[in-house]
Amino acid sequence: MKKIFAIIVILLFSVELKQVYAAGAKTVYSIVNGASWTNGAHWSLTSGGVPCGCTPDQSKDNIQIQTNTSSAVGLIFAASVTLCIGLNSTFTINGNSQFNNGSIVTVSSGSAMIINGNLDNQNNSNQIVFNGTLTVNGNYTGGTGSTITGTGSLTTSGTATTTGTGAVFGSLGDCSLGPCFGSNANPLPIELLSFEALPNRIIVELKWTTASEKNNDYFTIEKTNDAVNYETVKKVKGAGNSTSVLRYSTIDEHPSEGISYYRLKQTDYNGGFSYSNMVSVEFMPSSEFSFKVYPNPTDFSLFNLAMTAEKGGEVSIVVYDINSKESYSKIIVTEENCEQVYAIDPSQKLSPGVYLITAAYNQKIQSKKLIIKKLP
Repeated sequence: MKKIFAIIVILLFSVELKQVYAAGAKTVYSIVNGASWTNGAHWSLTSGGVPCGCTPDQSKDNIQIQTNTSSAVGLIFAASVTLCIGLNSTFTINGNSQFNNGSIVTVSSGSAMIINGNLDNQNNSNQIVFNGTLTVNGNYTGGTGSTITGTGSLTTSGTATTTGTGAVFGSLGDCSLGPCFGSNANPLPIELLSFEALPNRIIVELKWTTASEKNNDYFTIEKTNDAVNYETVKKVKGAGNSTSVLRYSTIDEHPSEGISYYRLKQTDYNGGFSYSNMVSVEFMPSSEFSFKVYPNPTDFSLFNLAMTAEKGGEVSIVVYDINSKESYSKIIVTEENCEQVYAIDPSQKLSPGVYLITAAYNQKIQSKKLIIKKLP
C-alpha cells in the first residue's frame, strides 16, 4: 500500500513539474506567411524552425512576428510580454487591443501593425517603438506617461487623444481625425542621409552621414541579436547645430558571431531621442593575418612592414640572410584592428643581397623576400 501511495505521489509531482515547466515564458516565431495567432502549426520555438504546436501567450511570451500574421480577436499585451514585428511583416489584430505598462513592442522599418478596433496605450507604457506604421481603425488613447517613439507614423480612422505627459512621436497634442501623428509631423533633430555597418576582417565598421543637425548632443550605436535586447557599442559626440553634410564613423571592436543588427540612436540636448532603421551584418570571426614589405627592392637597410592583425596581437619578425642566418629580430605588438605600418630599422645595417623576412602570428608563419640593392 505504501509503495502504491509513493508511486501516486511521484506521478502527481511529475505532472505538477510538467505544468510548471509548461507555464514558463517562451520565445515563439511566426513561420508561415499569413500565420494565424491560434494555429500552433504556424509557430515555432526557433526562427524558421519546425512547427511547435504552440501559440503565443500575450501575457508573458517573447513573440517574434517574421511573416504576415493576424489575430481574429483583440489582444492585451501584459507587462512581461515582448512583441517584435520584423522582416517587412504586417501584424493585423481584429479587435480592441491594449499595451500595458512594461510591455515591449517594436515594429521595424517597412513593417506594420494594423488594429481593426481601438488601441489603449496604458499609463507609463513607454517602451513602444514604431519605426514602421501603426494603423488604428478606431480610436487611439494614450495614458499619462505613455509614449510611442521611433521614426514611423500613426494613422487613425477615429480620434487620437493623450493624457498629461502622454506623447506620440514627441507630440503631446490630440488629433480629431487621422492621419494624426508621424515622424514627418515633428521634424527630427537630424536629417540622416545614410547609416551602414560593414564587416571588416575582425571588426565591424559603422558609418553614417547627416545633412543637417539641430541641438544634436550625441549619437549612440546599439547592437542586438534578437531585436529585443540591445547593448551600447559606442557613443559619438554630435555637432550640435549644422547645415553641412557631416560624415561619422566608428567601429565595433567586439562583433558578435553570426547575424547582428545595429541601429543609430540620436539624443538631443534636452534628452529627446530618435532611432534610425536597423541594419544587419553577418560576421564570422577571423584570425586572418597579413603583412607586406616595402619599398622592395630598396637601396637602404631601413624598410616598412604593413601588417593586419588583431589589436594587441604579438607578431614575431625575423630577418634571415641568404645563408639562413638570423640578421635581425623583433616582437611587434599590433596597435589597431586594421592595417598598420611599422618602420624597421635594424641596429646594424643589412648588406646588399636577398633576405627572407618571416612573420609569426597565432601559430601561423608567413614569409616575404626583401632585396637590398646597395647602401648609400
